[in-house]
Amino acid sequence: MINNIIINTFALSLQYGLAFIIPMFLTPHFIKCLGLSNYGFLSISFTIGSYFSFIVQYSFQLTGPQRIAQVPESENGIVMERITCAKFILLAALSPIILLVSILIWRHDFPPACIALLCVPPIASAFHSIWYLQAVNRFTLIAIFSIIGSSASLLLGFTLVDGDSTVSLLAASASLSIGIALASILSFLATKSYAILHQFIRHRNTVIKELQFGLPLFLSQIVSLSYSASGTIIVGSLAGIREAGAFNAVERVFGALLGGCLLIHTAAYPKLAKLYISDSFRYKKLIRHIAILYLSATMVISVSALLFMDKINNFIFGNEYHSSGNGLFAWGLIWFLFGGWGTILTGYYTVSGNVRKILPLTIKILVLTFIIGIPFTIYFGAIGWMASFAISQSVVIAESIRELLRIGKMRISSH
Repeated sequence: MINNIIINTFALSLQYGLAFIIPMFLTPHFIKCLGLSNYGFLSISFTIGSYFSFIVQYSFQLTGPQRIAQVPESENGIVMERITCAKFILLAALSPIILLVSILIWRHDFPPACIALLCVPPIASAFHSIWYLQAVNRFTLIAIFSIIGSSASLLLGFTLVDGDSTVSLLAASASLSIGIALASILSFLATKSYAILHQFIRHRNTVIKELQFGLPLFLSQIVSLSYSASGTIIVGSLAGIREAGAFNAVERVFGALLGGCLLIHTAAYPKLAKLYISDSFRYKKLIRHIAILYLSATMVISVSALLFMDKINNFIFGNEYHSSGNGLFAWGLIWFLFGGWGTILTGYYTVSGNVRKILPLTIKILVLTFIIGIPFTIYFGAIGWMASFAISQSVVIAESIRELLRIGKMRISSH
């Protein structure tokens, strides 16, 4: 079991290696060539597009593997059909809103290139079938598709973005969106999902059931987005476009690092879903190994980042950003250190059938983030929202400790 997870983690490492390079190297390149203000416009547009993408994606990246773990292997295709149909329904329902927002940002003097960042992510999410490849243990294909998308993104970003021009803005917009688009379409073709879209009528009732099943988790994700993904928009509204660009740059770098540290959880999630049902002892043993490995990785990276903070900060921003110094980077590092526990805890709630616990948890984080973040952002700019984002992770840590104590008491009482 552990060997398979290590192999899957290695395959995903190839994927996340390039996914890490994109924000780590392209973001400073974009800031240098386009300026922090233009990068701020792009980052706000990309954030809004990510909102739309999450709505289309719904909660299927978590409920899909759980569904497949609950049915015989012969019925995996049926689950895939239902979820694919559901996502295209959500995209169709969302299309008028995407069009309206595109018109609004165009009228508010955003560069026309930003409109692509609103439209491409939600369309890509409808085609996105990587969750299914993950559930059926096809991690090598996932890595190949993601590497193709990431390579295209890097190629566009470094070859065509070379100055503050309309062409460079269009190229930067394409670079930010082409990676997920290519990976999603390739995964869609690999699962032969295109062959079952005509079967929507046959699945119309079960599609509604899939949406109902994932509703509590979806609502919790929407609440989570209100304080996580919306940071760039809120900072831009309260502190200006340049501060929004600075916040997004640091968030993307640490977000990529966080995704890399969570690789083993991503690789193990389908196995965790099955073990929770079939073998609770092996489940607890595996989740303990994952937690230890994650903590070790984040600690090593955090210490290294602290030692080279000045150099990394200068590498990202150069001469473009001075108002917060290393403060934004330092608070981003704190968020990175604790941010992944939310994903692990959410995964546990999902496989254990306690998805209704997720929404109250995310509401607590939302309230704390906004109470601290709004006044802090007004007075301190981007560093204020990043600080509130980091501090709010204390809610996740407290809840994780509570769950660990509860599981420990259950183990003692069972002996």
